[in-house]
Amino acid sequence: MPEQIGCARRAIDLRAQDDSVEAWLEDDFHHFGIVMRHDGEKVISVEGEAARFPRDTCPGALDILQEVVGMRLSQRSTAIGKITNMRMHCTHLYDLLGLAIAHAACGRGHRRYDAIVPDRQPIDGALPEDRLGGTTQPQLFCDGHSVMAWLVRGDQITGPGKYTGISMGRGFREWTETLDIDEAEAAHVLRRATLIALGRLIDLQALGPEGMKGTEGACHSFQPEVIKNSGRMLASSKDYSECPESLLLHLDR
Repeated sequence: MPEQIGCARRAIDLRAQDDSVEAWLEDDFHHFGIVMRHDGEKVISVEGEAARFPRDTCPGALDILQEVVGMRLSQRSTAIGKITNMRMHCTHLYDLLGLAIAHAACGRGHRRYDAIVPDRQPIDGALPEDRLGGTTQPQLFCDGHSVMAWLVRGDQITGPGKYTGISMGRGFREWTETLDIDEAEAAHVLRRATLIALGRLIDLQALGPEGMKGTEGACHSFQPEVIKNSGRMLASSKDYSECPESLLLHLDR
């Protein structure tokens, strides 16, 4: 196997107080936080912060989080999708809010996820530049313990065991509905980290309009009425391959 170039890392931290959950996320391209308040049964307020983001229109998605106010708490982090349209949101704020709601519903105190996604390697016979469809072995840790690890090729999970043959594309959420609460949540966290890691293989700063095909309507910044006024944030990406301790460093201060 060719030498590994590096890896994508993503950290998610969830901390509960009596009537709120503070949640943070950071990876190579994003750094977001929210505070979700509840009354024990439903969401009563949401506040968000965009600390680092890839496009200058991303912070505009903070206001859309208010659509979830009034939602009943649910132990499944994907239940938020029954209340609001994910594609109108910032994908990462949406995920983070869903995790915060589930965290409160489950009555947890503190939970930390750390995902590691080695840079993809080309499959046999492929050109080096074809790594987007190559292989990787993402792994997820929860509170320091390994809870999930996959073999991945392209957008398919190729192992181990029951994960073999699962697509990370269409049908993934429906498949996770067959899993228990914690396993389903871990699967969604690891899937998102694995997909986001593909950004490390693309020169995002040099990506022109022709390279954006297929992203239309994917999230808030790529909605037709938003993308026409959206620009890439220069030098917004970081590399945590060798310094995982720097992720969400502000929480330890």
